[in-house]
Amino acid sequence: PPLSVSLLAALGILFFIPPQLAGAHEGEEHAGPAIASSGLNDSGRLSVSGIGETFDLTIIYLPFEPGETVELNVFLADLETNRPVSEAEITLTLTGPDTDEAITPVPVPDSAGEYRAEVLISVDAEYSFLVEVSTEDRFDLFSVDGFAPPPPEEFVQSDETSFSLGDYQIFIVIAGFIIVGLAAYSLGARERKTRAKKIEKTESAETGEST
Repeated sequence: PPLSVSLLAALGILFFIPPQLAGAHEGEEHAGPAIASSGLNDSGRLSVSGIGETFDLTIIYLPFEPGETVELNVFLADLETNRPVSEAEITLTLTGPDTDEAITPVPVPDSAGEYRAEVLISVDAEYSFLVEVSTEDRFDLFSVDGFAPPPPEEFVQSDETSFSLGDYQIFIVIAGFIIVGLAAYSLGARERKTRAKKIEKTESAETGEST
Protein backbone atom coordinates (compact mmCIF):
# COMPACT_ATOMS: atom_id res chain seq x y z
CA PRO A 1 0.00 0.00 0.00
CA PRO A 2 1.14 3.61 -0.64
CA LEU A 3 1.29 4.45 3.08
CA SER A 4 3.58 1.51 3.81
CA VAL A 5 5.86 2.44 0.94
CA SER A 6 6.08 6.04 2.17
CA LEU A 7 6.88 4.99 5.71
CA LEU A 8 9.52 2.52 4.57
CA ALA A 9 11.12 5.17 2.39
CA ALA A 10 11.18 7.65 5.27
CA LEU A 11 12.73 5.07 7.59
CA GLY A 12 15.32 4.16 4.99
CA ILE A 13 16.38 7.80 4.67
CA LEU A 14 16.51 8.14 8.45
CA PHE A 15 18.59 4.99 8.87
CA PHE A 16 21.21 6.09 6.37
CA ILE A 17 21.70 9.56 7.86
CA PRO A 18 25.29 9.49 9.20
CA PRO A 19 25.35 9.85 12.98
CA GLN A 20 26.76 13.09 14.34
CA LEU A 21 29.83 12.75 16.48
CA ALA A 22 29.35 13.53 20.13
CA GLY A 23 30.91 16.89 20.98
CA ALA A 24 33.84 16.67 23.33
CA HIS A 25 35.05 19.55 25.31
CA GLU A 26 37.45 21.71 23.29
CA GLY A 27 39.49 24.72 24.15
CA GLU A 28 38.94 28.21 22.91
CA GLU A 29 38.76 28.58 19.18
CA HIS A 30 41.38 30.79 17.68
CA ALA A 31 42.24 31.90 14.18
CA GLY A 32 45.47 29.96 14.46
CA PRO A 33 48.38 29.94 12.07
CA ALA A 34 47.67 28.69 8.58
CA ILE A 35 49.67 25.53 9.10
CA ALA A 36 48.66 22.05 7.99
CA SER A 37 49.50 19.42 10.58
CA SER A 38 47.92 15.98 10.72
CA GLY A 39 45.86 15.04 13.74
CA LEU A 40 45.95 18.40 15.50
CA ASN A 41 42.32 19.29 14.89
CA ASP A 42 40.87 16.14 16.41
CA SER A 43 38.08 16.67 18.90
CA GLY A 44 39.19 16.79 22.50
CA ARG A 45 42.32 18.85 22.00
CA LEU A 46 42.66 22.16 23.77
CA SER A 47 44.45 25.32 22.72
CA VAL A 48 45.72 28.61 24.07
CA SER A 49 47.03 31.48 21.99
CA GLY A 50 48.80 34.79 22.29
CA ILE A 51 49.97 37.54 19.99
CA GLY A 52 52.83 39.96 20.16
CA GLU A 53 53.85 42.82 17.94
CA THR A 54 55.03 40.62 15.08
CA PHE A 55 54.18 36.98 15.91
CA ASP A 56 51.15 34.84 16.64
CA LEU A 57 51.72 31.71 18.73
CA THR A 58 49.26 28.89 19.44
CA ILE A 59 49.80 25.94 21.76
CA ILE A 60 47.68 22.82 21.23
CA TYR A 61 47.60 19.98 23.75
CA LEU A 62 45.51 17.08 25.01
CA PRO A 63 43.56 17.33 28.28
CA PHE A 64 45.71 16.33 31.23
CA GLU A 65 45.68 15.88 34.98
CA PRO A 66 48.15 17.23 37.54
CA GLY A 67 51.25 15.07 37.74
CA GLU A 68 51.31 14.30 34.01
CA THR A 69 53.83 15.33 31.38
CA VAL A 70 52.04 17.27 28.68
CA GLU A 71 53.12 17.32 25.04
CA LEU A 72 52.86 20.79 23.55
CA ASN A 73 52.38 21.36 19.84
CA VAL A 74 53.46 24.94 19.21
CA PHE A 75 52.58 26.84 16.04
CA LEU A 76 54.27 30.11 15.17
CA ALA A 77 53.05 32.46 12.47
CA ASP A 78 53.69 35.94 11.20
CA LEU A 79 51.05 38.19 12.72
CA GLU A 80 50.58 40.29 9.59
CA THR A 81 50.60 37.58 6.91
CA ASN A 82 49.59 34.56 9.02
CA ARG A 83 52.34 32.57 7.29
CA PRO A 84 54.20 29.88 9.26
CA VAL A 85 57.52 30.92 10.74
CA SER A 86 60.14 28.18 10.88
CA GLU A 87 63.65 28.08 12.31
CA ALA A 88 62.84 30.61 15.01
CA GLU A 89 64.26 30.43 18.50
CA ILE A 90 61.40 30.11 20.96
CA THR A 91 61.52 30.08 24.73
CA LEU A 92 58.39 29.36 26.76
CA THR A 93 58.73 30.23 30.43
CA LEU A 94 55.99 28.44 32.34
CA THR A 95 54.77 30.46 35.30
CA GLY A 96 52.34 29.33 37.95
CA PRO A 97 52.16 28.24 41.60
CA ASP A 98 55.79 27.75 42.68
CA THR A 99 56.74 27.31 39.01
CA ASP A 100 59.17 29.21 36.83
CA GLU A 101 60.47 26.84 34.16
CA ALA A 102 62.01 27.70 30.79
CA ILE A 103 61.12 25.36 27.92
CA THR A 104 62.67 25.38 24.45
CA PRO A 105 60.37 23.92 21.77
CA VAL A 106 62.11 21.98 19.01
CA PRO A 107 61.14 22.43 15.33
CA VAL A 108 59.18 19.50 13.89
CA PRO A 109 60.90 18.16 10.74
CA ASP A 110 59.04 18.68 7.45
CA SER A 111 56.37 20.79 9.13
CA ALA A 112 56.46 24.53 8.56
CA GLY A 113 55.99 26.64 11.64
CA GLU A 114 55.44 23.73 14.02
CA TYR A 115 57.46 23.09 17.16
CA ARG A 116 57.17 20.55 19.94
CA ALA A 117 57.95 20.50 23.65
CA GLU A 118 57.01 18.74 26.87
CA VAL A 119 56.21 20.11 30.30
CA LEU A 120 55.41 18.49 33.64
CA ILE A 121 52.40 19.99 35.42
CA SER A 122 52.30 19.18 39.12
CA VAL A 123 49.50 21.39 40.47
CA ASP A 124 45.88 21.81 39.42
CA ALA A 125 46.02 25.51 38.63
CA GLU A 126 46.07 27.96 35.74
CA TYR A 127 49.46 28.65 34.20
CA SER A 128 50.87 31.19 31.78
CA PHE A 129 53.69 31.11 29.27
CA LEU A 130 56.03 34.04 28.83
CA VAL A 131 56.95 33.73 25.15
CA GLU A 132 60.23 34.93 23.67
CA VAL A 133 60.61 34.62 19.90
CA SER A 134 63.65 35.66 17.92
CA THR A 135 64.64 35.31 14.27
CA GLU A 136 67.48 36.82 12.27
CA ASP A 137 65.81 40.21 12.10
CA ARG A 138 62.95 40.23 14.63
CA PHE A 139 62.30 39.75 18.34
CA ASP A 140 59.02 39.55 20.20
CA LEU A 141 57.95 39.14 23.82
CA PHE A 142 54.38 38.39 24.92
CA SER A 143 52.36 36.02 27.08
CA VAL A 144 50.01 33.11 26.51
CA ASP A 145 47.51 32.66 29.34
CA GLY A 146 44.90 30.10 30.34
CA PHE A 147 46.95 26.90 30.25
CA ALA A 148 45.36 24.58 32.83
CA PRO A 149 43.87 21.12 33.36
CA PRO A 150 40.25 21.12 32.17
CA PRO A 151 37.54 21.02 34.86
CA PRO A 152 36.45 17.36 35.31
CA GLU A 153 32.75 18.28 35.51
CA GLU A 154 32.84 19.61 31.96
CA PHE A 155 33.81 16.19 30.64
CA VAL A 156 31.22 14.43 32.80
CA GLN A 157 28.52 16.74 31.49
CA SER A 158 29.70 16.22 27.93
CA ASP A 159 29.63 12.43 28.33
CA GLU A 160 26.13 12.48 29.80
CA THR A 161 24.48 14.95 27.45
CA SER A 162 26.30 14.55 24.14
CA PHE A 163 24.25 12.00 22.26
CA SER A 164 24.02 11.39 18.56
CA LEU A 165 21.35 10.09 16.25
CA GLY A 166 23.39 6.90 15.93
CA ASP A 167 22.73 6.09 19.61
CA TYR A 168 19.01 5.74 18.83
CA GLN A 169 18.98 4.57 15.22
CA ILE A 170 18.27 0.92 16.00
CA PHE A 171 15.36 1.84 18.27
CA ILE A 172 13.96 4.27 15.72
CA VAL A 173 14.17 1.65 12.99
CA ILE A 174 12.52 -1.06 15.13
CA ALA A 175 9.73 1.31 16.15
CA GLY A 176 9.32 2.35 12.53
CA PHE A 177 8.95 -1.22 11.33
CA ILE A 178 6.39 -1.87 14.04
CA ILE A 179 4.41 1.17 12.89
CA VAL A 180 4.71 0.06 9.27
CA GLY A 181 3.58 -3.45 10.20
CA LEU A 182 0.55 -2.15 12.09
CA ALA A 183 -0.34 0.21 9.24
CA ALA A 184 0.01 -2.57 6.69
CA TYR A 185 -2.10 -4.92 8.79
CA SER A 186 -4.78 -2.25 9.24
CA LEU A 187 -4.87 -1.52 5.53
CA GLY A 188 -4.93 -5.23 4.75
CA ALA A 189 -7.81 -5.81 7.15
CA ARG A 190 -9.72 -2.93 5.58
CA GLU A 191 -9.15 -4.34 2.11
CA ARG A 192 -10.24 -7.81 3.23
CA LYS A 193 -13.41 -6.37 4.76
CA THR A 194 -14.17 -4.40 1.59
CA ARG A 195 -13.53 -7.47 -0.55
CA ALA A 196 -15.80 -9.59 1.66
CA LYS A 197 -18.58 -7.03 1.32
CA LYS A 198 -18.21 -7.06 -2.46
CA ILE A 199 -18.34 -10.85 -2.52
CA GLU A 200 -21.40 -10.80 -0.26
CA LYS A 201 -23.16 -8.31 -2.52
CA THR A 202 -22.26 -10.35 -5.59
CA GLU A 203 -23.56 -13.56 -4.02
CA SER A 204 -26.74 -11.79 -2.92
CA ALA A 205 -27.29 -10.47 -6.44
CA GLU A 206 -26.71 -13.91 -7.95
CA THR A 207 -29.11 -15.48 -5.44
CA GLY A 208 -31.78 -12.90 -6.28
CA GLU A 209 -31.42 -13.51 -9.98
CA SER A 210 -31.68 -17.29 -9.54
CA THR A 211 -34.90 -16.96 -7.61
